[in-house]
Amino acid sequence: MTEFRRDPLIGRWIVTGFAQGSEAKDLIHSLKPNPPSECPFCEGNERLTPPESYCLRKAGTLPNRPGWETRVVPNRGTDLSMGDLQKRGLGGIYDLQNASGVHETIVETPAHVTRFSELALPQMVKVLSTYQERQLEHRKHQPLKGTLIFRNQGKGSVSLFDHTHSHVISLPFVPRTIQDEIQGARRYFDLKARCIFCDMVREEQRMSQRIVYETSKHLSWNPFAARFPFETWVMPKEHRSEFLRADPASFEDLAHVLKTVLEKLEKNLGDVPVSFVIHTAPLRFENPEDAQAVELSYHWHIEILPHPLPVGGFEWGWDFFLSPPLPETCSKILRET
Repeated sequence: MTEFRRDPLIGRWIVTGFAQGSEAKDLIHSLKPNPPSECPFCEGNERLTPPESYCLRKAGTLPNRPGWETRVVPNRGTDLSMGDLQKRGLGGIYDLQNASGVHETIVETPAHVTRFSELALPQMVKVLSTYQERQLEHRKHQPLKGTLIFRNQGKGSVSLFDHTHSHVISLPFVPRTIQDEIQGARRYFDLKARCIFCDMVREEQRMSQRIVYETSKHLSWNPFAARFPFETWVMPKEHRSEFLRADPASFEDLAHVLKTVLEKLEKNLGDVPVSFVIHTAPLRFENPEDAQAVELSYHWHIEILPHPLPVGGFEWGWDFFLSPPLPETCSKILRET
């Protein structure tokens, strides 16, 4: 049975129990791309996935049949489903709950493409629109509070299939990283009455040292304290706390920036593992005051995280990342690519 378990020391929740017995070893050993002939995400192989929960498809085509443009299916691995949270303490200091939430896989194209950057811009726009639609749908479920859209690609990544795809997970918790960002943003806003992310955009434009690519609507740069070599953030210049409220008319520009940045990274780094995460405000809040504060102080953005170097004991033990090249060096390389 899939469960949520809470670390009593730092309050971090984990999800566990979806691999039992020999499945646990099978899961570890199966972390390798499937050959295209067995790819469940290719058009014509719809029978190999669970029934679709959402689809952008051509007029006149039937559900779970060819003719789709983007396709969303429940993720088989984590075994999450919607239901009431039931706290089941193990006794003593440990908190345990039945796992409740939504985990979906977004298949980004019917063609067997392995990189997001290989998608044509109109297809990228459809993927971004699908991201937004799924978050809107997840918000309808009252228990769900936090949502995360992410994707992994590259040689050695954790993806089971190399066909380009993303994940959207919504849980009754707000991701710890987002909580930390919100707290930092609120402290800054209380001090200066401005959004720290908007100030980052202005400061990066003023300094012009770490910018990778810029358009009239979006800025991409290597952050001042990058955790990984060539880590790149993409941020809308217009202040919005939620990706849900991003203007769909801006998606063509966003797709252009993402495609450009990813191509620059791939030309310099090759097929290294890359994670891509959308950081956005929570789906709901306990009280209106928190919602208003986050609306003013937080700013949704995308973090593109190449990890060409292995993460070892120092990073895990100290939560202190080693990134040998300066962000200014990385951004210069990417600008000139």
